[in-house]
Amino acid sequence: MSRNTAILAVLVTAGLIVAAPFVLEVPERSRDEERAGSRDPDREIHVPRGFADSEFLPPTAPVPWDAEEDRGTRPYHLLVQLLRFSDLSLYEGVEAHQVEVLGARAITRIGPGRFLCSDIDLALTSIRVLDSDQMASARGPGGTQTSLALRTTVAMARNAVTVASVIVIENTDLDTEFQGKGVVTDRFTGEPLPGVVIKTPTDIGEISDTEGRFEFDEPLTVRNLLGLSVYTDGYWRFNANLGCLTRAWLQHWYDTGEMVFTLRQSKEHRIYRPLRNVDE
Repeated sequence: MSRNTAILAVLVTAGLIVAAPFVLEVPERSRDEERAGSRDPDREIHVPRGFADSEFLPPTAPVPWDAEEDRGTRPYHLLVQLLRFSDLSLYEGVEAHQVEVLGARAITRIGPGRFLCSDIDLALTSIRVLDSDQMASARGPGGTQTSLALRTTVAMARNAVTVASVIVIENTDLDTEFQGKGVVTDRFTGEPLPGVVIKTPTDIGEISDTEGRFEFDEPLTVRNLLGLSVYTDGYWRFNANLGCLTRAWLQHWYDTGEMVFTLRQSKEHRIYRPLRNVDE
């Protein structure tokens, strides 16, 4: 364990780094940079000596000169929390050697279901947790290793400990039934989307109404959820999978009983809102 990792592990486990509240420090752009579009403040998020939640950070990469500096300073640190799908409690029984984080030099288990990953040089990373049964067997030609859990895109804040929750779905969860209902909205405008197809892997489908709402007649299973497709003309198709589940999305679903899907307009159909004057 490196010295920086040891210090962070002590601070995290002792609770000396407070998780909330925290303030995002976003540098302002100059007028020249604004006109040239050379810098995007969303790409440079700093949360010094604090925590940031990856689910509320924009999934954008730094500009080239900052990425080059990051490769030398490795300013990103990640606190991975494994959560059970059923109740979002910490998932125990995983060791550090089962956790893979792209770009991390060191991964340390600091408690049941919690891992500190330090000295990362990438603002965007991914997390993979291997099934313990797969660790002992070598992966041969054409073979695969089973993932216990995944997060395919994880945004991190520079000079901070970014918290990333990874959802673990156990085999016993797959056949759990639930009422499949919710709403589909436009990710850019937030407006409801009518006429959207929501289809399971078994070709059971519904179409959202004028308010963007949908409800399946028969109960669905978690297995159905992991293969759910949501699509309509003019928008990128969304395919649900293990790697896209987040704590915030699941918590909202558990609290309200409704799933929320947001679709992003495809480039040829994207609508840009005009800039407005301050006094309008």
